[in-house]
Amino acid sequence: MKFSDNLQKLRKEAKLSQEALAEKLGVTRQSVSKWESGSSYPEMDKLISMCSIFDCSMDYLLNGTEKEKKEEKTQTTVDDIVNEFVVGASKTVNMLSRMDAKGIIKFILELIIILFIILLFKIPVEILNQFGESIFNNLGGVGDVLSTLWTVFIEIAYFILAVLFFITIYKTRYLDGYEEVKVINHVNKNSSEENEDENKFSTTENDNENNLPVMENKNVIKHENNGGIISVLSSLLMVFIKFIVVCILIGFAMECMFAIVMFAFSVVLFIDGVHIFGPVIGLFGLVIFSIIICELLFNFVVNKKTNLKRLFINFVISFLLMGFGISMSIVAFSKFTYINGLPERYKPEVFTKEIDMNNDLNFECYGFETIDYIPDESLNNIKIEIAGYKDFNNYQVYVLNNHIQLHNELNTINGSEHVKEIIRNLKNKKIYNYDNTLDRNIKVYANSKNIEILKQNSENYCKQIDKEDSMIESYENEINQIREENDELSSKIYDLEYEKEELKEKNNELREKIKGILEE
Repeated sequence: MKFSDNLQKLRKEAKLSQEALAEKLGVTRQSVSKWESGSSYPEMDKLISMCSIFDCSMDYLLNGTEKEKKEEKTQTTVDDIVNEFVVGASKTVNMLSRMDAKGIIKFILELIIILFIILLFKIPVEILNQFGESIFNNLGGVGDVLSTLWTVFIEIAYFILAVLFFITIYKTRYLDGYEEVKVINHVNKNSSEENEDENKFSTTENDNENNLPVMENKNVIKHENNGGIISVLSSLLMVFIKFIVVCILIGFAMECMFAIVMFAFSVVLFIDGVHIFGPVIGLFGLVIFSIIICELLFNFVVNKKTNLKRLFINFVISFLLMGFGISMSIVAFSKFTYINGLPERYKPEVFTKEIDMNNDLNFECYGFETIDYIPDESLNNIKIEIAGYKDFNNYQVYVLNNHIQLHNELNTINGSEHVKEIIRNLKNKKIYNYDNTLDRNIKVYANSKNIEILKQNSENYCKQIDKEDSMIESYENEINQIREENDELSSKIYDLEYEKEELKEKNNELREKIKGILEE
């Protein structure tokens, strides 16, 4: 179907008159009439506008052979992905077959540059990963799990986005550009055939009244669609920035959830009788601030307009609330009493263990703790006393192969009772240091002779342990060195085997030559 006939058909399907179409295109009705009669041909910008008006592809507008209506998005199936891959591969083969050697070399170099830049973006991604790990590692066991999940998320997200970046850029930069160049060449060919007897100057529809000559530029679209490596890198940079923003958004979303939980906890405390209003106000301001940041980041990622006036007002309100809450909290907590210890109901208790003395007995190395030796000439054996808080720790003393081992295991604590106790302390405006629950005081009672034997044996044992550790480290270094030498020897053996095979082949060739000479 000719363009003129197809234009008339599409106009009638859209229920547009020539005047209405001319008004949409910014031309006169006579111009539309000339196009439909085939006496003239529109410029490229008018063709693009027609594709938008009629909701069709350029190929259908020009040839009437294929119509690509904009359909509603449907779910992508595996067959669709395979078909897209096959079509892309086919287009790539056709594109390369039409390129000369210089074009192919340029194509390969551009792909290498794009891949290199994608790999270069791995550096800030790795920094972001380490930043997240440093935050989660401070949260204990739960932090280890979150840190692992964070690392997995970052690696998978980077891989998926890197692949999508490359595919999108490759399709936009090469395949789509190649198809549009084909369409432009087709338009230029038809235009030259219909206007071969006309001058090289044409008058635009907007300047018809003044008859101003304008040089026809047939390569504009090609230049716009083939913007070069700079436009590709700009697109890649923008998508990568959005990837970084998404990662930051996830962090702020987690912080927002934490702020909401803490705000709810502070409200519960206030209702329960801990009348400290500052944290409630401050945490409420932090929740508002976190939500605002999340909204800003989300709108940036999805290219959604933001009501800056509303956000600015919320920002001011959140900062005022946080500032007021912090001030009230400082004033409230200044009236609290800090006690470097535990509540009175927790009393240190003494665990006692008596051990039979022998000349080989010693303590295992406890460099981080001090053992107080107290002489008691009335004792023939030794008595060990461990003073600590049995409500939190279970103390045990073992003797294994003449080595005295001191152990303490944390007891199971009733969490609800512990929380209730902290709330009672806050109501009484007292803050206790619960770190003292880990403290223990070790005393050893024995006569002077046995104390000297214990000290000397323990010192010799620790020196022996240090010596063994040094020997183990030395052996490990020797093993690593032997492994390296073994690898080098294996490589040399492989080379010698290769040379041996070459010598065998040469020997066989010489034998064949000698055999031939003898036969002659």
